[in-house]
Formats: sequence, C-alpha cells, structure tokens
Amino acid sequence: YLVHASYDFMIDNKWKVISDVESGIEQSVKNSETSKELNQLEFMKQFLGSWKAEVGKDSIMTYNARPFGTGSERDFTYSTKGKIYNSGRVLYGYDDKSDKQIQVTLYKSSPKLELFAWWATSKNTSEGVPLNDITNPDNAAFKMKCELKSPDVFIITQVSNNKVVVTYTFNRVKN
Repeated sequence: YLVHASYDFMIDNKWKVISDVESGIEQSVKNSETSKELNQLEFMKQFLGSWKAEVGKDSIMTYNARPFGTGSERDFTYSTKGKIYNSGRVLYGYDDKSDKQIQVTLYKSSPKLELFAWWATSKNTSEGVPLNDITNPDNAAFKMKCELKSPDVFIITQVSNNKVVVTYTFNRVKN
C-alpha cells in the first residue's frame, strides 16, 4: 500500500509544503493451528530416552532426551568412526499461547543458534519450522517432518524449498 499526504500552509507570508509518504506491503498470514485433540506435551514425551541414527558414511548422531519442566533437555553428538566432530544442547519447552513446542539448539563448535517451533499434526507425526516462519509455515523455505513409526523408531525428514533434502531413521538405544 502507499499513503501520501501533503499539507500547504503559510508561515511569515511564505507558503510551506509538508509532504508525508508511507508505504508497506500487506501480506495475509496463515496461523498454523494445532488440533486441540492432540496433546502436544504428551506427543513430545514419546521422544524421551536415548536414540541413534546413521547420518552419513560412517557417521552417527546420538541424542539423549530427559524431561525438563514442560518440555525436555537433550544433548547430542555427531561422530565418525567413534570420533566426535560436533555436539550441542537442545531445550524444548511448551508454549501454551501457540500450543507448540519451542526448540532452542546451541552447538558447541559454532556460534549458530537455532530456534524452531514444533507441533503434532497427528498421533504419530509432527512438523517443525524456524521460529520466524511460525505465522506462515506453509511458506517456510526450510521444514522438518517427523514420523513416529513405533515406540522405538522415528524418521526425520528435512525439506528445503519443498524438496526432501535428507531423511534420517532414529532407533531407540536399549539401556
């Protein structure tokens, strides 16, 4: 939209003009509603425990998730042939205003910080988008999808520009 206003007036017998221009873009925003029939907290509890996935040739990701408040805290490592090359911490917390889990990830070897919003879309699936895309998740350039195949197996799919980038299968580690 464009708004333009001009005001003419006289000061000391001289005409003065004040002009004001305002512009902006209007964009409709779709709120990603979660079904009130799905308990977001209970859904996320299914991912507590220790998990492992192959994430590349000779590379493994492991993570351990423990309950913490209305969410969980997790630590993860990426390793190749037993040698850790990246690690970090994750906090998930339930936000009752959006009815979503908010994820904050810190990497040990990088100043990178990730903020994501996750929500269950069915009794065994969930989706996540960067927090800055939460008001319009359908238009997010990067998305994560999760499918719980059984209590001991889930699949994470990373999608970029509506194309699957990579899929990882996590298996529960028996203690």
